[in-house]
Amino acid sequence: SSCNDMVARNQISPQTLAYAWNHWKSIIIKVLSHLHHTDGPELNDYEVLYEELCCKYFGLRKDGEDGRYVVLNMNSSWLSNAGRNSLQQDGNRCWLDVLQCHSCAQSFLMNELSSVGLSVLKKLETIVQIYPNPASSYALVRTTLIIKEIANFLEEPEFSMPKSTMKLRSFSALCERRFFELVFLVWRDGATRSLLRILDSPASYCLIADSLGANLRPRNKNLTYGHLGRTTVLLLHAARLDDALISRLLQYLDNDSDWAKFFRHLKRFLDTGVDRSYLIKNFRTALNSTFYDVTWRNELDYISPICYVGLMECLGFLASSYLLQKGCIYGTKSLLLNMLDCRTSKVYLDSCLVSNSSPDPDLEEMTFLSGRFIFDTIMSILRNKNTLRDWVQKTSTPSCSYTAVLLRLVVTLYPLILTHDGLGNCYEATNILLKHGVFKDLPVEFSQKIVRVLQLQMRSRTRGNFRRALADAVAAIGDRMVVMGPPKDIASFQNINADMISTEDLGDVQKVMAILRPEEASSVKEEAALLEKSDGKKNIPKAVPANKVESTSEIDLSDENTPFWDKFGAFQANKEGQERCKGYYPIP
Repeated sequence: SSCNDMVARNQISPQTLAYAWNHWKSIIIKVLSHLHHTDGPELNDYEVLYEELCCKYFGLRKDGEDGRYVVLNMNSSWLSNAGRNSLQQDGNRCWLDVLQCHSCAQSFLMNELSSVGLSVLKKLETIVQIYPNPASSYALVRTTLIIKEIANFLEEPEFSMPKSTMKLRSFSALCERRFFELVFLVWRDGATRSLLRILDSPASYCLIADSLGANLRPRNKNLTYGHLGRTTVLLLHAARLDDALISRLLQYLDNDSDWAKFFRHLKRFLDTGVDRSYLIKNFRTALNSTFYDVTWRNELDYISPICYVGLMECLGFLASSYLLQKGCIYGTKSLLLNMLDCRTSKVYLDSCLVSNSSPDPDLEEMTFLSGRFIFDTIMSILRNKNTLRDWVQKTSTPSCSYTAVLLRLVVTLYPLILTHDGLGNCYEATNILLKHGVFKDLPVEFSQKIVRVLQLQMRSRTRGNFRRALADAVAAIGDRMVVMGPPKDIASFQNINADMISTEDLGDVQKVMAILRPEEASSVKEEAALLEKSDGKKNIPKAVPANKVESTSEIDLSDENTPFWDKFGAFQANKEGQERCKGYYPIP
């Protein structure tokens, strides 16, 4: 628990360890580069710096202009057997020619780079395997990406060591497994931190690409439906689909399949911003075929209900965004925050908010058909609760409950009906859900407020009364109803427990965040004000006193490397006249 809390609060462990590794690694790489390129006529200032550093660290002294070094300790661990055999001795003095000396030093540093890198990976491995909770999952994903970045570096041809190949592969496999487990905890729980900070990492993109070939259906070697869902969620969020990734993706799909068509149109939309109606159409048909044309019980890895609902929510938001030109659309605070964090939906929304955009009959039709598909699918699922329970049990993690999926389906259903004319009637839908026992499985505070509307007399069963009841029910479970539309339309809403967001504000994420999360918006302003008063030094890492660190050994890469740090620190102090600060560790 204390380890969970420490990682969740982002105090030091993984990030500071990575900071120390990256700093140390950069020095080693520069020294190696110097050792590779020392045959020029004269050394520049940086080369002189690293030449002196090498001499201090390895215990060498240049022997005039004779192209050799005096070795101060012939028993030094960095000397290979070949190096010792090449030593020239004159009394108590030993010499080694420059080429042999540099060869020994390079070999030693390459081994050190591999050894220290593996020791860092082992420390991070123990952290990333702790059981996550909502507070720590974000930090654990970041730690997973750190492991992947270090493993990728150590696998690069110029730095790889044959003896560590298998171990590095095991670290990469761990990263792939934990990344998808953890990133969907962050996505599912609606963490306040943006998922994009994770997905923008090159390591994330690498993990997504590498995972494709490892999640195939045995019969036809196509991607499993489960991994199709997971990959789609992440690609929609990141809005990154370059030629290499889509080529690899299509390699594991039938060329004329609904999912292949969707990914092609997604790439076209992300690249050009055109063909919105085709994007909506193919997204709908891909989800439709996945739900209605596949026997999920026969699949080893089928899409989980929470992932499928999330994709339906995204389709619904994309489709309904077009309706903002005509009037209001409805949603929840959690949905809107998620969609604003999803780059694809944000770009799509912005295209719908352009004031001079002309009517699009095809898009209007696709919008309604998508709404109809989502409505019919949700009602089909809610009429078969036992099937949903089995679906959750077969495809979901233990932390994803049947009740959570059921609630999300219902909370998606009602705003959809309110948004799309002609889909259905909220009161009739409530009667159907009551008949099938849906409300008894939902939180009482939510169910009571919804079911109560059925007690209204027929003449009081208006859309306005249901909107107010729904807004109160959503608020009772810790969320908020959101109404989005033109200023003149949202101005007509009164006495409703909901957030009103005009189309003018929707294009400004900061304004929307100020409405949905006023407490965070004020804290961001305070932080910005403090930064303005901090002498302009905005990028200087924070320092944490050593007595605040639970275990300083977390950043000591190994005892063998401490002398290098000490000598390098002393060397910098001599060169720059600075004293090394003891007991403080910078946090990146």
